[in-house]
Amino acid sequence: MAAQDTCIAISGLVEKLNTHLGIYTALKQAVEKGDMFPESDVDKHVAKLFLQDFNMCGIHLADREREEVVELNDRILRLGQQFASGCHQPRVVRGEVLPPQIRNMFFVEKNGNIVVSAQHMDSPSDLAREAAYKIYYWREEQQESVLTALLEDRFKLAKLCGYQTFGHRAVANSLGQSPENIGEFLSSLASQLPDRVARDHMAMTNMKKRTNPMASPLAMWDVPYLSGQARGLWFRMDMETVCEYFSLGVAMEGLNELFQSLYGVELVVEETREGEVWAQDVFKLAVKDSTQVLGHIYCDFFRRPDKPIQDCHFTIRGGREKNDGTYQDPVVVLMLNLPPPGWRSPTLLVPSTFDNLFHEMGHAMHSMLGRTK
Repeated sequence: MAAQDTCIAISGLVEKLNTHLGIYTALKQAVEKGDMFPESDVDKHVAKLFLQDFNMCGIHLADREREEVVELNDRILRLGQQFASGCHQPRVVRGEVLPPQIRNMFFVEKNGNIVVSAQHMDSPSDLAREAAYKIYYWREEQQESVLTALLEDRFKLAKLCGYQTFGHRAVANSLGQSPENIGEFLSSLASQLPDRVARDHMAMTNMKKRTNPMASPLAMWDVPYLSGQARGLWFRMDMETVCEYFSLGVAMEGLNELFQSLYGVELVVEETREGEVWAQDVFKLAVKDSTQVLGHIYCDFFRRPDKPIQDCHFTIRGGREKNDGTYQDPVVVLMLNLPPPGWRSPTLLVPSTFDNLFHEMGHAMHSMLGRTK
């Protein structure tokens, strides 16, 4: 909660600054007439981006309306975090709700209630997948209320700042430029997919019928499971055999070799001081080039009770050039939810977790190599 409150407070401060007339006036003058200090091309580009932020936040509005923009942004952030958190909450149902033959496939509490914490996409049981999907995504009135309030506030913000919809505001300065452009692109892409989708649908339907000739038609909860089965059959992938080649240690060594080859930097494990890390299995990496340390990455890779179920990268301290010309090195955290290693076996990565590791490490290395001014 403390981290969430801090995030909201910082975002609120940013929104206030984005509606500050004094800062806007000085920035606009610097962009249009040049700054009193020497500027690089990067400085000029960033200044124009900041100017776009001011315009998106309604800098042209009257004082009370600008205050409303800040209030709406604050509510939108809080509602968004509340909704995202609610999406990952386990669902609890009475044991008798589920057929007896699949109850032991879920976590059963002492009082007989059953906890459904995910979709059970990998279960070979059609019935277990169907039950998990329907329970996990069952209608939740509180979530709907939060989502409705979020969408209403987004629309109010967009209209207040002069946009047709929140979507128009969100993509105004992006590559897509407008929801219409994005819709046209997606429609064009979708028009080329029906034949391919039909072939995949037929292939998965046949796979399901081979397992159970009396099976029901292909449903949403079948697709992830049968897709995985298809990959194994078509590409002859035995996941257990494949995973033996991709332990966490091997993956990290491979990343280190890639970074040395591409960027001339290496990852070096460093000892941590007492009280420096928040869990015993967190380890610290220094990112070094041939002359200096560029920053540090704390690797929080293993699942534990009460840890958020989310793979992510976040910043503890941003890198920046200080007034005296020295550089403040970045410090970031890379967080995954991998099973911890056993006494006799290392942590093995399936393709999806291997992909997540590379994805999040890409964010972390961006922080290390960006050398933000």
